[in-house]
Amino acid sequence: MRSKSTLTVFSLVMAVVGREFAALVRGLAFWTAVILPLVYLVLLVVGSPTVSDPAAVAVFAAFNVVSLVLGHGYGEP
Repeated sequence: MRSKSTLTVFSLVMAVVGREFAALVRGLAFWTAVILPLVYLVLLVVGSPTVSDPAAVAVFAAFNVVSLVLGHGYGEP
């Protein structure tokens, strides 16, 4: 009986850890999606050569989209 109780407690702890980790990832993705456009502006103002590279712009845009998708729902109960 004790092993079943231990497995139940372990599975409950892992469920809580999983939820907290998901909340952490969602929060980081949300704030990344908020701050990343500001980084674009700074790169444009400074005149970084990264802005003129289409591949780099595509990577930045893809990263922003992924951050938007992962961060969706942050702050909701």
